[in-house]
Amino acid sequence: MPIYNFEKRDILNSHVRLGSGSIVFTTSTTRSFLRRNVTTLFDANQRAIASVRWRDKAFELQGRTKDTDQIKTKPKGFFGGSHWKRTWQWDPSGPRYETRYGSHQWTVTELSTQSMHAQMTPHTSRIFGKSTHASITIPEGVRETDKWFLFLVLLKMETRRLDDEANQAASSSAAASSSAAAAAAVSC
Repeated sequence: MPIYNFEKRDILNSHVRLGSGSIVFTTSTTRSFLRRNVTTLFDANQRAIASVRWRDKAFELQGRTKDTDQIKTKPKGFFGGSHWKRTWQWDPSGPRYETRYGSHQWTVTELSTQSMHAQMTPHTSRIFGKSTHASITIPEGVRETDKWFLFLVLLKMETRRLDDEANQAASSSAAASSSAAAAAAVSC
């Protein structure tokens, strides 16, 4: 199974190499006023393959742009399953994929066959020892269009998870600061 390794911690701005070491594509993200605008996947010849249009909440693949609301569904209700579980389908006549996050990795399952079609291991930082960069594994035989679609899905889902993690850390820090300030005010 080919393993695609990101060269940098920032998966939205990185070269991606096959296990053999050759650069197979590059991710590049434009920003405007502190917000992501577009993340584009470029092939080894720097031709655009696909993109995530963050502001428009859309994916672009093979010249077609679709809103994520058209291609993604979430489990309904409070007990609908994992917070990070989604079902994705690029083409109504094409395969449906379920993404899940657990045990520090993303898995993508093709629903009609229940076979694993992609797996992503996020970047892991270590204080002592070497950090590991993110990687995506996609089995042989997955159609090119599906492969690029799954790359977009995994880039979007991992980026959203990291954003959520950062927002939770900021909220916890703000809550701790306000609790400390309130305790200091009471003791005065």
